[in-house]
Amino acid sequence: MSPSFQTKKLEKACVYKPTPLLKIPLLASNAVFMFIGLTSPNPPPKPSELSKYDRPDSISRGNFNALIHIIKSVAVITAAAEIAVILAQEYPSLSEHISLLLPSPSSGLRVTKTFVASWALIGMGGLVRWWCYRTLGRFFTYELSVKEEHRLVTVGPYSIVRHPSYTGMIMQIIGAVLWSLDPGSWWSNLDRFSATARNSCVVLWLSYWIIIPGLAVSRLSKEDRILKKEFGDQWEKWSRVTPYKLIPFVY
Repeated sequence: MSPSFQTKKLEKACVYKPTPLLKIPLLASNAVFMFIGLTSPNPPPKPSELSKYDRPDSISRGNFNALIHIIKSVAVITAAAEIAVILAQEYPSLSEHISLLLPSPSSGLRVTKTFVASWALIGMGGLVRWWCYRTLGRFFTYELSVKEEHRLVTVGPYSIVRHPSYTGMIMQIIGAVLWSLDPGSWWSNLDRFSATARNSCVVLWLSYWIIIPGLAVSRLSKEDRILKKEFGDQWEKWSRVTPYKLIPFVY
């Protein structure tokens, strides 16, 4: 046997093929960070605290609370289903209990670059949101409000951009879209539904992610206007030191 043949054989044997089991902690963290990013840390404000905004938007009126709960539930269920499928494929004794969830025998269930990118964005976006929750404390609400004894917070993430919680949300949105389109996901490899049915569900899921950020980002100017009115020179000084709304040096 020639040395070159032995070398090629050894190289082939050493090729690393990541097991789908490695995806389980990533999927679990996706569910956790999506839940954190879409869960308000405080109860809704009092009606008197909402009144400083001339006309409450749809989110402030609570019309989209059900939609947010649906999105959180879908993210958690999707992650749980894929974890169950991975475990069933690795441990066949479990497969009979979740046969309806199993993809085709030639499943492409795997960790892809698309999934890793989605996981990173969802995680970083969730951490940014959590940082905002911690920094604003009781002043952070999903509804547009000025609370009693409200103060202008300009430290932590608010020293980088003026609306960092929306930055975190956008990161999670992009991550969720990539997760939905990942070719190595359970959903993409599920043959029990037609491609049309799967694509219809994906379109519906993505449409949710277009509605919510559109509503949220439309608030930026309104928030700035009310905070400027409420805090005057303090807000003016902050806006000069922190001129960007969402992305440093961009917008």
